[in-house]
Amino acid sequence: MIKHLQDQLSEKQVTSDQLAASRVKEQLHRTQMEQLRVELEEAKKNHTPEMRHFEALQAKIIAMENRKLQRESDIERMVDKSAQAATADKQKEIHQYRDLVMKKNLEIERFRSELDSILDVLRELQRQGVVLPGYRHKETELL
Repeated sequence: MIKHLQDQLSEKQVTSDQLAASRVKEQLHRTQMEQLRVELEEAKKNHTPEMRHFEALQAKIIAMENRKLQRESDIERMVDKSAQAATADKQKEIHQYRDLVMKKNLEIERFRSELDSILDVLRELQRQGVVLPGYRHKETELL
């Protein structure tokens, strides 16, 4: 049992040493990265005027591309909004015309009902033998 624990302790020691070595390497890499970043900034400052002009143009191109994408997005939103508004207007107009047709159909039904009532009265009067002015002949008899 003691031998087993001693083996585990020695394994942990090796792992601990490897971890410490890895941490040292990581810190060294971070330091090198920071040094390279500083050197890059220095190199950019010492660029030729042509290179600075190129970088300025590159930044302008990126800004123009971003504005273009924003405008396209805005236009797409406006087109969608316009299409929705047109659809809503169309639906509203359809609804208004349906309502109008329904009202007219009701008026027609009322008119037909009134007309049927008048015709029923005229038939009854005719059946009773009442002669209506303008309907002297039997051919003009109401049905």
